[in-house]
Amino acid sequence: MPAAVAARILCDGHVQVAALDPDGHVLELGRAARLFSAAQRRAIALRDGACRGPGCSAPPAWCEAHHVQSWQAGGATDVANGLLLCTRCHHEVHSGRLRVSRQGSGWRVHRALAPPPRRHLAREPLAV
Repeated sequence: MPAAVAARILCDGHVQVAALDPDGHVLELGRAARLFSAAQRRAIALRDGACRGPGCSAPPAWCEAHHVQSWQAGGATDVANGLLLCTRCHHEVHSGRLRVSRQGSGWRVHRALAPPPRRHLAREPLAV
């Protein structure tokens, strides 16, 4: 399985433990869960409005909630660490062709300055 596929699967894994706001909506899942809840996705969609990819205007219904700091690297499943990305832009972030960086109190998605390095498997010479 390619590493990019594994990263997407891990990004979208499923565990559920939640902290609720005063109205009972899940807004912070911390480290106990990888998937954003429906309430968190709505909050992220209201904040972002559409896919945050450069030049992309895919509506929230076509988008996924992405962990800015990956869950595997210690990122929390919280609205502040979530970003709305359509499937294409989400793939581009995981492949390294798009980058997410801090901009003021929010996030900026931009094209990578250079393409990610291609990784080749080291091959042993064939014994003759």
